[in-house]
Amino acid sequence: MRRMPILVPLLLCALAACGCREPAAKDVAEPDGAGFDAGEDDGGSTIGCPAGTPDLFNNSKSPSFGGSEKVDLEVVQFSWLRCPHCAALAELERGLWQGTRPDFEKRVRVYFHHFPGSDPVSPHIHASTVAAMNQGMESFWAMHDLIFDGLLASPSHYYETDELRDFAQNELGLDMDKYDADMADPATLELINWDKGQAEAQDVESTPAIFVCGKRIAASELEKIVDGYLGD
Repeated sequence: MRRMPILVPLLLCALAACGCREPAAKDVAEPDGAGFDAGEDDGGSTIGCPAGTPDLFNNSKSPSFGGSEKVDLEVVQFSWLRCPHCAALAELERGLWQGTRPDFEKRVRVYFHHFPGSDPVSPHIHASTVAAMNQGMESFWAMHDLIFDGLLASPSHYYETDELRDFAQNELGLDMDKYDADMADPATLELINWDKGQAEAQDVESTPAIFVCGKRIAASELEKIVDGYLGD
């Protein structure tokens, strides 16, 4: 179980019109997505959406939470792990899905997708979460929450890859031979680049980027829009 949230009303205001803008690196080849076909294994992104909604984004390797009883609707988000506004969105979602809206926890699933910045460090920070995820979804969310909780405490609180490795070893108790091998595996960065390429194909230039039924929405509208699709 992911930890309980704080400050949800303030986060709604903070997310109303803000985002982290980081242009994509121009010299990075567009990922071919081999092995990461959209909609693989999870039913795609059209659950609870109108007929004809395009099947976008998700794949069997996309981390997710919620939908503990059934999945009536899917929310897709693209985040940069060094974006304070993405950290605020993560806290907002924890507040709704595991606090004030237990119906969301039961019926709505959130999928996380990677959108690292163009700096040389960000892809490796994202890779740390993938390497953790390869040893269990809870390990992904523990790493995700550590990174974003640092940004919530201070927008300039950036964890580095060696600190995340120490967390994986000393707090999560992961198999570090496998962790290191996954960090070095080209398939890890391929997955991250596949995610980012999916977003860029939909003209995403800043994070967080949230999609419901194939349409980008504002974080401040998330609860209202999900309510509308659930129909109750």
